[in-house]
Amino acid sequence: MRKIKALIVSQLPWSHSNRGIDILTEALTEIDEIEVHHLVFPHNFNFLTKVAENHPRIKQLYAKKQYLFYYDKLMWWLPKSMTKLIIKHTINSAKNINFKDFDIIILESGNATLLKKLITEDKILIYRQSDSMKELLNKNPVLWEVEDEVIERADLIFVVSKYFKSRIPEKHRNKTIIVVNGFNIPKKISAISPFPKSSKNVVYLGYAPIDFGTVKFLVENNPKVNFHIIGRGLKPIEILKLRKFHNFKHHGILNAQAYLPFMKYCDLFIVPYKESHLTKVTGLTSKYLLAMYFKKPIISYPVGFMEEFKGLPVHFVKTKEEFDKELKRVLKEEKEVDYDIDFEYYSSEGRKREYKDSIIKLLKEKRLLN
Repeated sequence: MRKIKALIVSQLPWSHSNRGIDILTEALTEIDEIEVHHLVFPHNFNFLTKVAENHPRIKQLYAKKQYLFYYDKLMWWLPKSMTKLIIKHTINSAKNINFKDFDIIILESGNATLLKKLITEDKILIYRQSDSMKELLNKNPVLWEVEDEVIERADLIFVVSKYFKSRIPEKHRNKTIIVVNGFNIPKKISAISPFPKSSKNVVYLGYAPIDFGTVKFLVENNPKVNFHIIGRGLKPIEILKLRKFHNFKHHGILNAQAYLPFMKYCDLFIVPYKESHLTKVTGLTSKYLLAMYFKKPIISYPVGFMEEFKGLPVHFVKTKEEFDKELKRVLKEEKEVDYDIDFEYYSSEGRKREYKDSIIKLLKEKRLLN
């Protein structure tokens, strides 16, 4: 019997990470009848921020490499006609992929949605909305229209919370399924701490913007504490300004093998988010879950979905002065924290089960599976 061919489209190559689209990709590899392909689109300099990993059941593909592509942060203000011209050029870079070869196509929110124009009506289309394009990712109304078209056309939609499901037009909610964020439960971690012996170490891990003023205040007022920033939370100019402090350590983007020892051996995990619309639609993310798994105390600015933390002993503060006071108190106590949480449910294995169940049901309805 011929294998069902699936194509997952994302802006970054697949790797064994906590990203929902990567967990979804892995879930498909566990369905024997499916042959999994993963496409990087657009293929540009952002590709360099994440290195592809090998998987025996994932064939990694790339659109043609290009240097002119639609980039919302720089192009959101362009006139509609110019936006459409650049989008057309961006789409053309994927003409090296024959979409007719695939039975299922899964698009991640963002530029991947532009490829809807290349997908014929006879193909199963699944939309994995990591973030709403209208509310979070894009300022350009042309891109909002693209997402609306994908939602209209999709056979199945995955979102991460009740809030985002409520933002899907009511007529499409019956095909919308909530699969909450999860994380990969660490299996093997280096037994060697990355920190100097007897030192105090605080870690932030993530991609969301963090507040420069708060980080600077904490670094200045705690010279005997090392602050490790992992990911893309700060702007390059902010990093440059903070490097003058001996206790500020910026590590950039690390893979799981590199950052897990920081999480395991640190004294405290901090989340000094910069206040924005993004934080208003943020809740219990994979980074919080990872810190909880390692029993680390957590200090954070409030986020939008505070109800997701009900009963969990996270220290939420409102000002940088409160942040500093709480940090000093927590580091002095030197206590691990037990979080009453079902880590198995939030694990990537739990997330994969939900993805698989939904996709298998859809394939049976479409008579591609018995």
